Amino acid sequence: MALTPLGDINPDSDLDFRLDKGEIGGYFQLAGFHNALLDAFGLKIDLVETDSLEDEFLDRIADDEVIIYERPT
Repeated sequence: MALTPLGDINPDSDLDFRLDKGEIGGYFQLAGFHNALLDAFGLKIDLVETDSLEDEFLDRIADDEVIIYERPT
């Protein structure tokens, strides 16, 4: 999972998370994860799965991403 920070955080800010779905088993688990992020950060959360993004966009955001969790291989 990666967080993309762009600019300063203010009351209207949101946090953008890119998620490699992995073991999240369906919509309800994904919604629960989204709600956990809302509770943790207290900001609007945009959560998208990597598979839904185009390679060009992923290349464009790669330098700004911060990995916040990566499962060991």
